[in-house]
Amino acid sequence: MVLRPKVVSGFLYFLVISSAVGQWQNPWIGLPPSSSAAYGHVNVSVAANQLDVEENVPGNTTLAVLYYTQGANESYDPVLLNGCGTVMRMGTPKNGMVDIISMKEFDYESGDNNSYACTFFISKPSPAVKSLNFNIMDMNDNRPFFSKYPTSALDFSENSNGLVFDFDATDGDRGDVSNLIYSFVTLGGDGSNFTMDPQNGQFSVTKKLDYEAGQFYLFNMIVTDRGGLTGSIQVALNVIDEKDSAPVWKLEVPFKNIPEELPVDTIVFSVQAQDGDVSVNDSIDYSLVDPRGSFSINPTTGEVKIAKRIDRDVQDFDSYFDLNITATCRNYPTFKSVTYSTVFIDDLNDNAPIFDKPVYNFASVDEDFVGRLSQIDILVFDPDLKDSGSYVMSIEGSSEIKSHLELSPNTGRNNGTFSLRITSSGLLDYEDSNKRNVTFTVVAKESSGNRYSTSVVNLYSNDINDNSPIFTQSEFTANIIENLAIGSLVTTVKATDADISPGFGQSSIRYSIVENFDAGRYFVINDTTGEIRTSNNIDRESTSSMLSYTVQAIDKNGIYDGRRTVANLKINIQDINDDPPAFSSPGSVTFSVTENADTGFELTTVTASDKDDNPNLIFSINWDNSTFFKNRAPISSPDPEWKKSFVLVLKSRAWTKEFSRILTSVTASLQVGDSSLPPGNCNNCKNTPLDREKFDSVDLCLTITDSKTAINRNKDELYVVVNIEDVNDNDPVFDVLDKEFSIVEGNATVIGTVFGSARATDVDVSNTITYSLSSCDDVAIDKNGQLTTTGLIDRETNDVILCQVMATDSGTPTRSSNTNIKINVIDVNDNEPVLTVTPSQVTISECSTHSPTKNGMVVSKLTATDADIGAYGTVSFLLSQQNSEGVDEFAIDLRTGEMTVRNCELLDFDNKKTSYSIVVEARDNYREGITLGSLSTFQRVNITLTDVNDNAPTLSCPGELNGCCASPLESLAMNELVASIQGFDKDTTGPNTRLTFTLHEQTRLGGNQPDKCKDLFRLETVDNSIGKLFLNVPEMLDCTGSYDITVQACDQGDDIEFSQCSMNTTYRICVLDVNNNLPQFVFPDSNNTVFEVPENSFVGLPLLYNGTNSQLTFKASDSDEGDNGKVVYTWSNDSINDVFGLNKDSGQVTLNSELNRNVQSYYNLVVIATDKGVPSTLSNQMNLRINVRLSNKQKPYFQSNAQSLSFTENQMENKTFQSAIDQDNINLFPGESPYDVCYYVVCGNNEYFDVPDKTANKLQTKKTLDRENPPTIPYVVIYTTNECTNRPVVGSCSEIDFTVGQYLNVSVNILDVNDCDPEFSGSLSGGITQGDSSGKRVFPMTITDPDENDAVTCKIEDEFTVSQSSVGLADVNKPPFKIEQDQWITLLFTVQTDMKGYFTLNVTCEDKVKHSSRKAIKIYVVTQENKVDIVFDNTQKEIESIFTTTLGFKCNVEKVIGYDAGTAQTGNNSYNSALSHFIDETKAEAEPVLANVIIAMKDEHQNELIALCLGVGLNLVSIGPLPTETNTSEAIFKILFIVACVFLVIAFILLGILFFSKSELKRRLEGLLARPSFGSQGSSLGDAGIVPNQHHKGSSNPIFSLERSSNSNHDSSFDNMSQSSGDSILIGVEDNPEFNLDKKGANGKVNNGYVQESFPFQNVSRRNPLANDSPPEPHHPPLPKQSAKRPAPPVPVLDISDQQSDDYNSDSGDDSMTAI
Repeated sequence: MVLRPKVVSGFLYFLVISSAVGQWQNPWIGLPPSSSAAYGHVNVSVAANQLDVEENVPGNTTLAVLYYTQGANESYDPVLLNGCGTVMRMGTPKNGMVDIISMKEFDYESGDNNSYACTFFISKPSPAVKSLNFNIMDMNDNRPFFSKYPTSALDFSENSNGLVFDFDATDGDRGDVSNLIYSFVTLGGDGSNFTMDPQNGQFSVTKKLDYEAGQFYLFNMIVTDRGGLTGSIQVALNVIDEKDSAPVWKLEVPFKNIPEELPVDTIVFSVQAQDGDVSVNDSIDYSLVDPRGSFSINPTTGEVKIAKRIDRDVQDFDSYFDLNITATCRNYPTFKSVTYSTVFIDDLNDNAPIFDKPVYNFASVDEDFVGRLSQIDILVFDPDLKDSGSYVMSIEGSSEIKSHLELSPNTGRNNGTFSLRITSSGLLDYEDSNKRNVTFTVVAKESSGNRYSTSVVNLYSNDINDNSPIFTQSEFTANIIENLAIGSLVTTVKATDADISPGFGQSSIRYSIVENFDAGRYFVINDTTGEIRTSNNIDRESTSSMLSYTVQAIDKNGIYDGRRTVANLKINIQDINDDPPAFSSPGSVTFSVTENADTGFELTTVTASDKDDNPNLIFSINWDNSTFFKNRAPISSPDPEWKKSFVLVLKSRAWTKEFSRILTSVTASLQVGDSSLPPGNCNNCKNTPLDREKFDSVDLCLTITDSKTAINRNKDELYVVVNIEDVNDNDPVFDVLDKEFSIVEGNATVIGTVFGSARATDVDVSNTITYSLSSCDDVAIDKNGQLTTTGLIDRETNDVILCQVMATDSGTPTRSSNTNIKINVIDVNDNEPVLTVTPSQVTISECSTHSPTKNGMVVSKLTATDADIGAYGTVSFLLSQQNSEGVDEFAIDLRTGEMTVRNCELLDFDNKKTSYSIVVEARDNYREGITLGSLSTFQRVNITLTDVNDNAPTLSCPGELNGCCASPLESLAMNELVASIQGFDKDTTGPNTRLTFTLHEQTRLGGNQPDKCKDLFRLETVDNSIGKLFLNVPEMLDCTGSYDITVQACDQGDDIEFSQCSMNTTYRICVLDVNNNLPQFVFPDSNNTVFEVPENSFVGLPLLYNGTNSQLTFKASDSDEGDNGKVVYTWSNDSINDVFGLNKDSGQVTLNSELNRNVQSYYNLVVIATDKGVPSTLSNQMNLRINVRLSNKQKPYFQSNAQSLSFTENQMENKTFQSAIDQDNINLFPGESPYDVCYYVVCGNNEYFDVPDKTANKLQTKKTLDRENPPTIPYVVIYTTNECTNRPVVGSCSEIDFTVGQYLNVSVNILDVNDCDPEFSGSLSGGITQGDSSGKRVFPMTITDPDENDAVTCKIEDEFTVSQSSVGLADVNKPPFKIEQDQWITLLFTVQTDMKGYFTLNVTCEDKVKHSSRKAIKIYVVTQENKVDIVFDNTQKEIESIFTTTLGFKCNVEKVIGYDAGTAQTGNNSYNSALSHFIDETKAEAEPVLANVIIAMKDEHQNELIALCLGVGLNLVSIGPLPTETNTSEAIFKILFIVACVFLVIAFILLGILFFSKSELKRRLEGLLARPSFGSQGSSLGDAGIVPNQHHKGSSNPIFSLERSSNSNHDSSFDNMSQSSGDSILIGVEDNPEFNLDKKGANGKVNNGYVQESFPFQNVSRRNPLANDSPPEPHHPPLPKQSAKRPAPPVPVLDISDQQSDDYNSDSGDDSMTAI
């Protein structure tokens, strides 16, 4: 910095004064005060005598402070000599300091000097000079700015890079230009492609731009100087587009679900793409690739359509389509984009789940039954596919019913079997008529739809013994007197039973007495009626007074298993009381007690007794016979309270047996009583009543009374004497307790004044009383009890004096008593009130609706205190009488001091006062209008009012005329003025008068308001007082009519009333019509309409057209109003009127001359519609054509009268049939339109088929066909005609003459699709036997599929269940079973001997397209004891059904075994045995039934079984195995072996028994058989007796024989046949189609049970269906009788080498049957 000091006059002078520095302090210069604007912007250097000041410090600012020394009596100040007079001046000196003050704001860049040399001078006491270098410092106070920049947006081509623009900037501060830094911030777009050189400002593109990524960029260019100040400008950059991008997809559809069977050309979805280069925007062409050709795409719009019918259910159909869609730039075909869409085809859900029965009846359900109801399974079917076939099961009924029931499972799919389970008791109650039978509804509802079906379930309860008898009361009580007569009724017990059935209901109840051995000594009970009577005399003294027993009630007539209940019986024996009570002699009868004895003090005890049972002995004092004494003189009138002096208190009660009677003794205590209780009561004595001063002795009469004594005397008396001894027990007693006195405060009461007394007396003898005071100031008491003052009393110090006076007697020990005295100090009025007003300065708003200022509002609060009390201390608050204002507007509450608004309406800022000054007053001892004797204080309250917005604006329409505020023409232009609304506000100027207008509503009157006529107007506020209505739409043509607009004006308001608004005011704007609309034709509605008229139309009549009775009449309308909208009609060529007349008003056409097709076959006409508008008319025209048609036309016909069409099931299709030929269409004139040919379905199956478009030869299905359930009528008859208006009427279909060519007979063929679920048939349960091993084939399932050429596969689901009571089944290896390819279920584990129960397997079968069915299969563990052979000589599938229905148990046929006759010579040589087991499903858990149970039922049902079997061609032979025979030599060997092992005698006995049995059998058979013997060709089997097989294997069995009744000769060969117990052998069964499995899983079943007895069968054919392929015959005619005897039925031979023999081996070793 360069110092430029100025030269002062006289250099020598300068040197002299500069050497004198003694007057300056050190330091001599300092910083300015902190209050200076320069503080912090100044730097002072004392050593260098330098002051540096930043630029921009304002003028007249203290820069620094000079410090100097000033003498005590001298006045001298420093001065500025030179050098700085243009930039600074001296301030006013003060106390040795003076300020240096700037004269202007400093600017370093202004061009003035920035450095100065300043000189300061002090003249006294000796001159002294100080030099100062003053410098202005440069500050960074100028922002840099761009000097070179683009003035408009920059353009830059995409795909280019490099320099965009070279920016340059400058800075007003010196030295900063070269230090500027350039940068930028991206405000719009991606700035990563750009860079800016921070030194030279070059802005460049570093990476090629992409128009498609960003078309526009916005930057903030920034330049920064070294001090951090910045300057900036915004620069825009446009990217120039080039063709370089493929199309971009705007609308893609990655996935789409559609239903099957959509019609061809249905739009499925649309895609949309646009040119990736936005500015190029080339057109896009679309293409689609679909390998199956099911979809197409519109190349222009991108609409994807159905190209051919899609059937989701066809074989090998994929449920989705993958479509490749390409978008290509039309003029740049190399640019293309591909999108992919997947279309999923959804199955149609059109079936509701259906129950197999409308009603399910469950009979005889035990009322307490809980578990599965196994009588009936609920079956539900839903043929829809997959999830569409899923449904949810529920129960509808009351909440009570539903709480006891559940369906298992609760969901199903396709075919479902559901069990109904009662989950808890309480659902059925036979005794409750509302619960005896229960009805509810089961519902099957689609899981994903709203279809559902219902079925009613009825549960009928079965009464059981579930209610025990209930006694009418839990305890019966009887009261009798002793010695009651024998046979007397004691009581009757009664029980009820809610059960209804007589066997265990009310009538079956039997009564008895239990659990007491001696009940019979005295009582007897009737077991039917419950009556209890005496059976002996009862002496109370010899027994207990109460006898307790237990009575019992049992239903079921009292048998051991009946339900029972008990009740208590109590019999009370009542005594006859005849002995009086008596006192025991006391030891003494005189007693003493001190008068101060405590209450309850015992003087003596007395005892009394009574021989009666349970007497009621009561002690008492007979006060009437008792005497009080004072000084040995009786007191004639004793105080009644003295009767409380003594009491007798019962102490104990005892019983002793004296001979045969019970003696009762009681002891009482004579005690001092309690004066607070009634006489004779001392349960809790506290206050002794004895007082010797009242009585000193008493004679007491003590009494004992038995209140129950019935005869003789009932009481006894005892006299005792009590003397009262005296004690000093009385305190002095004040004549008046708690006395109160009054004295006047201050000098009114002088010292020593007697103001009262307190005196006491003592009833005790020779007592003297003395007095004393305590807790008492300024008061004294003398020996006589007089009270005097000892000082002056001030009430404000002590308003009440409380003292205690004590009176003390002279007794031993002394006794004293106290009393309180109260001295009230009477006040005098000697204190003024002290008044406080809060607040005293008040501002409130004027009165208005929302103003807080209301009548009663508190304005201020006056409070006052007064040291006086009473009236003197009670302060009242008043408006002073000094007031000249405010008394009408305000009020003060006399008591509370609240100053409130009295009359709010008078507080009006606009019309009355704006402020009030009111004097308020506080006055004590004030009475209304009387101030005498009162003191007061005054203050002033100042109240200021503020204005509020309390006036709402009002509106008017100055231009209103005829009810219209304005009447603009409909041709008014946008923004033109429509109307003006004037507003007024009564408030004063300011925001309260500034109005804003609002248009709330505008509605067209008289009907619909077109969209273009909505919101026609807008309202603007002008000059804060006028609302101007302008047209707000481009034009309002065709918007004529009246419009009601609702306008409101609001002022700006304030914080109290806010904005005040006018009422919503409605003004009518009447828009007037101008003729601006052309007439528009309504009929015909399009140009070039063709009308056909018959050639023989009548002249002069209206013209009929198109073969109907419709008259040709033109119709046009005009939107204008009045005459502007009236239309007239004319031809464009008047010559047309020669042929066709036209009514100008109605538009009706009439024929004026005859028509001739040969002359002219058609007419081209123009009709003109013209309005009557003013000033000019408007018109419109319509071109049309009239064709002249033949009068006699030929009928169309089919070339062939029969045709066949094929339709695919489950699809809606249309097929083309042959078109009809119309000869008249062949010979048309040029330009003439062809005649319509129409088609109608007139006969056949019009339920399924129709011709939807009568002009097209296409037959369409009305609903889908089902090949498996085809319609009954497989054809339709189609009729063709030119009459297309009315449907033809055809008579009987059988009378149609097909030789007439107008009929076509179409026969319908239905093509199959795979749409059916597999179906289960046959048995759904089987059995396994203990000991079966893995690989055992259990039973086959029968699965079929109605679809053609379908294949079914089945699997067992992973989850299975076992019965609850099963043993060992849950622990088997998983899975326990599998399904073979031939649908046999095969065992996968070994069945252990201890296993029980059954498996429930869920089997699912699917066909080739995943249609599925699911069934629950049950596999039971059965034993040999559960297996039964049912032998036929033929078989059918109906075996299971017959035996299940007849025997009541579920029958499962395991397999069928063939018996071979072996050595049989003639006759039927084979049998078929159905090896079966039975399941009892009526139990809570189903279980196998023992074979002997089934065999035992055969006799009961044999006739029914025989008849049912014959009905289906089954010849029943036996229930149980047939006896079999073994080889003769083998039998002889066994017999010899037995003979060798036993004694000879036993052998003879056995042979004797055998011989006897054979003879007896022969005798019985000869008597029974009346027909040819069993097995003969000529017989029809009559009766046969079969001997039970009672022998172990290896021994001979009894033989049985059958003979003809007509031949008595005995066939010894038959008798000598030995019978064995071996099983039959399957021979040839597997070759018979009835017993073999077919490829679809049909099966035969076996049963390896056996029977022990057979029964005769009648009329059963012996014909074996296995002998040939012919079916069994249910009835055969008898063959001719044969004379030769026939052998016995063939006897199978046991072959123990069979590998499957373990199937039939029982634990007992009896091999009944073995299959090979």
